[in-house]
Amino acid sequence: MKDLRVASFPIPGLEYVFVPPGLPLVAKTAASGPTTSILVRGGAGTGKTTLAVALAHAISRECEGVALYLTTEFVATEIAYKAATLDLPEDGVVVWDAAGDHAAGTIFARHLLQTRAGADEQDLLTIRRRKHAALEAIWESVAPTGKPSAEGPGERPIRAIVIDAFGLPDEGDEDPELRNELLSLIQALEHVGISTILVEEAGELAQTWLSFVVDIVFEIELSTHAATGNLLLRQLRCPKSRYGQALPGPHDYGLDLSNRPAVWPDLVFANAGESLARADNLPPTFFVPQGDRFGLYPAGSVIISDWSVGDRPFMSMFEELPGMVPARVTCGPLTRVSIDESAAYISEGQGLFALVWFLLHAHRGGRINAVGLTGFDYFLSNLDADRGIRAIAMLSAAKLSVCLHGDTAALEQLGPVVSCVQGGQHISDHNRRRPAPRLCRADRWLPKFAKPLSDEEPAERALATHLDGDFRTAAGKASGLAGVAAARYYMRIGDDLKAATLLRPVPAYPEHIELWASLSAIHAHNTTALERLATAPTPLDVDDTIALLRALAAQDQIDRLDAVIDQCRARWKLPDWYADRLKAELWVDTLDLSNNKAEVAQRVRQSLETLAEHQDTPAAHRAEIFYNLAVLDDARGDAEAAQAARRRAKELNPDLDLETPP
Repeated sequence: MKDLRVASFPIPGLEYVFVPPGLPLVAKTAASGPTTSILVRGGAGTGKTTLAVALAHAISRECEGVALYLTTEFVATEIAYKAATLDLPEDGVVVWDAAGDHAAGTIFARHLLQTRAGADEQDLLTIRRRKHAALEAIWESVAPTGKPSAEGPGERPIRAIVIDAFGLPDEGDEDPELRNELLSLIQALEHVGISTILVEEAGELAQTWLSFVVDIVFEIELSTHAATGNLLLRQLRCPKSRYGQALPGPHDYGLDLSNRPAVWPDLVFANAGESLARADNLPPTFFVPQGDRFGLYPAGSVIISDWSVGDRPFMSMFEELPGMVPARVTCGPLTRVSIDESAAYISEGQGLFALVWFLLHAHRGGRINAVGLTGFDYFLSNLDADRGIRAIAMLSAAKLSVCLHGDTAALEQLGPVVSCVQGGQHISDHNRRRPAPRLCRADRWLPKFAKPLSDEEPAERALATHLDGDFRTAAGKASGLAGVAAARYYMRIGDDLKAATLLRPVPAYPEHIELWASLSAIHAHNTTALERLATAPTPLDVDDTIALLRALAAQDQIDRLDAVIDQCRARWKLPDWYADRLKAELWVDTLDLSNNKAEVAQRVRQSLETLAEHQDTPAAHRAEIFYNLAVLDDARGDAEAAQAARRRAKELNPDLDLETPP
């Protein structure tokens, strides 16, 4: 039979302890079914029995069988309470002699005293004797006629057996025979397709040889909080996995928000975080100007927001970006996670990775695609800083964009996983220098056609006359509507970086947020922002129309671009030559001029050449078109044609600045 992986457990997250996810079951011989042998080791109260029940249920269900749980300590009915904790069906635990057809994964509970091997209670006074009697009881259960068989009391075969009999040995108790007997039993059970799960009490006298006879070892421990020394943290380790890779841990292990046991593995070292990403729920690219650069940070980026920056913190820009759906997390001893209108609380006693996995599940459920963390330096200073770095790395690997708002000096420890620090340098892979203006922009003429002005005035001067006398002072302060007016002005003349630096996209300034969305649609290819522009309930004004046209061009949506220009032609009665010029030159924005798309570039060039020679096209526009043709010729390496085009531009408009075109 083929090997299997058990990837569904009543303890969420347990499958991710293994790489790839899932506990391996291996066919040891050609005739046997896939099995494993497991040791669950831990101190009193750590959750050994619950873990053993979960393993037995998952393995037997995967193999379409049932499980036997043999206990030597507590009463068998206690297993039913463990099953209820795991949210197993009410009839998921039955007594050994319950005949009939039971669901796959059902656990048959049996106490040693209910077997012939344990009938004489006086014979079970020593731990050594109870261990031997437990092995005899298993033989009695699966080999009543002397030959091992998976046949159980019900109609389904037995596919897993738990032997909860390995308490701490009596001092000085050496029992070399037990190892051989146990190994023989495990091998006999594997031959008939039964997996074995051993439960051992941990302590100084624990029998270390048990680890050598099984395929997989789980260890559960309670450790004290590193900072306070009194908060207990439950952790799970997997130091051995014979037939597959496992993450040794320690992994945080406790109760999730529904009070069900859960494991929150640390996947960083396995490079398995990407397997948790949801491709149809990725955040938009975070867009931010700093100095002479644009920073474009895609899904999975880690941004540090400086809380000392009162009016333009990255966190506000992050949360207000169209398409960004963040969980808002306030870190501390009791961490608050706000998603939509609901809030959840995660105790530090559950471990940092309980928070990480809560966010990952919310992402996979489509509820969030980003995380905003305030006060994360609490975890870095009070817990393990290295675990803090790995926690952020896991979120990033799952393609969740992360913004951490706090003291940048305190968050410096996250340096290895950080993409951008507010007020600091961008990581080189994400630097986008401001492109020098290369084209004479046709869209800057659109306001002139939509709101006719004096023909003697250049468009820039005409725009300036619409501004208040104190415009430049107000723009410098970038407050309220004046800041928006200033940003719109700079966008009209093609200086988007300057426009971006004047905006404060925070809830107090909704107009700033709207313009910020337009810039992100153009420069960060934000599809949500583009659709917000394209589906506005009222007709767009001139500036928003230009932003929509540029965004459609930037996102290579040529058909929609053509349709919007045709709408503008009808709405503002644009001359045909201008509409054609606008369309052709916006197409140029879809090209990488250092690596032209030959087919589109040729179509654009032919259209511009026709317009440049058409007598209906005014001389000023013809001059600009010839200049733009020169730019295209330079890009394709035709220096002679570029020089001729520039010469024609100068002939038509001697005042045209060929170094810094408008």
